[in-house]
Amino acid sequence: MHHKEIARRHSRRVIFTNILIVLVVVMLSGILVLYTMGYRLNRQLSFEQRGLLRVSSFPSGAQVLVGGAPSGRRTAARLELGEGTHKIGVNRAGYDTWQRSVTIRAGSVVWLDYVLLFPQRINEELVTELAAGSWSKLSGDGSTWVAGEVGAPTELVVVDLGRNRVSTVVHSIPLAESRTEEAELELLDLSDGGEVALFRRTITTTPTVGRRGATTESYWLVDLSAGRTTELAAMAALEPVEVGFSDRAGRNGFWVLDENDELWTYDAAARNGRQIASHVVRAERRGQQLLWTSWRGEGHWREAWLLEANGTRRHLMRWEEDFVWQLTAYMGDDFVVAASDGRLAVGKMGERVIDVAELRFGELPELWVTGRMIVAVEENRFVSYDLENEVVIEFDPRLEGLGGWMSEGVLYGWEDGRMVAVDFDGHNRRTLVRMVPESIVTRTSGNFIVYLAEDEESGKLQLRRFRL
Repeated sequence: MHHKEIARRHSRRVIFTNILIVLVVVMLSGILVLYTMGYRLNRQLSFEQRGLLRVSSFPSGAQVLVGGAPSGRRTAARLELGEGTHKIGVNRAGYDTWQRSVTIRAGSVVWLDYVLLFPQRINEELVTELAAGSWSKLSGDGSTWVAGEVGAPTELVVVDLGRNRVSTVVHSIPLAESRTEEAELELLDLSDGGEVALFRRTITTTPTVGRRGATTESYWLVDLSAGRTTELAAMAALEPVEVGFSDRAGRNGFWVLDENDELWTYDAAARNGRQIASHVVRAERRGQQLLWTSWRGEGHWREAWLLEANGTRRHLMRWEEDFVWQLTAYMGDDFVVAASDGRLAVGKMGERVIDVAELRFGELPELWVTGRMIVAVEENRFVSYDLENEVVIEFDPRLEGLGGWMSEGVLYGWEDGRMVAVDFDGHNRRTLVRMVPESIVTRTSGNFIVYLAEDEESGKLQLRRFRL
């Protein structure tokens, strides 16, 4: 009996121990689940769900402030914060402090991956100098800047912005041949890397006794690396309204939008064009792909299409029929943004377009899109939409005009002849350097900001830069 009693007690102890272990495991698993969902014990010893804030900056290694106090974290940082609005700052020695208010929701993640810190002291460098009245154009990838001086129409100044190298290229596009002719050159497109340039030459003949005035257009390809000039004889027959390179390199033909709203591809080697779409409203190259928007059918649906580099056509999206005639669109990594006279919309490829809140515009807004940030501009009304955090912000940046948009979510504009940097919600504003209004502002490799300025003494245009 004694041995049986001992065995029963041992069995009960084992059962109790196993039950206790199961309860502890269940409790710890529950706590772990709550922890992964963002729940933490507060001062009242009750669980409170928190949100996650991720902050990255350029330059990195900056201190993150919460409510004006150091958080102990440096960028790229990950912080758990309670639900509510927090004042976030990013600070690094020698740079202006970046700050803005962030609303944290329980269980959600907020990304601040666009923080750009500006140095407190800016040192300008002269890249090259041009005569007053010169024209200029930047390549799509921001690597090359090409300009032409009025006094030297056959010479092009080519600047490799990454290497800060300046060279002169002489083209052989024939210009005016008599006093009654006036020639104008327009640089239509510049390949990424700046090796090939597409020009339109317009010759206007003034009327004389017994002879009417006339205007003729021709299209020319200038190989800036080899110095060769080629006339695209058959392209003028397409009567282009807009034209550009089909790919980044500018070596595989062109796209042409004609007066009848028809979209063509033009093969320079074969010297012929092929129609690929009709009723086209807008077309633009994005890397190796061609994006266009068009209307179709009795209900006038608006559609977005994509032409791959291998010739494959992809139908991206369709807009509702209440979109008006003017339409602009931009393709991101996996989304398309569209704007019209009445609304701004965004949607994922192949899916139905979703209105971005109730954003109403009187006219066709200008779109600035990069990464996951969208800014629609109408006069001095700016509406930004953060695709990642699904946040809509309307603000007035107090700028006379825009000069560029950078990947960190910074708008570069001008006011009173000076460059002004404003982030996407208008909270951070910095007056930087003197610049020419309506001119280039771009960021290059080596983290330089490049822009045009006017020398106050000589009146010449200067391409300048400063390092971030």
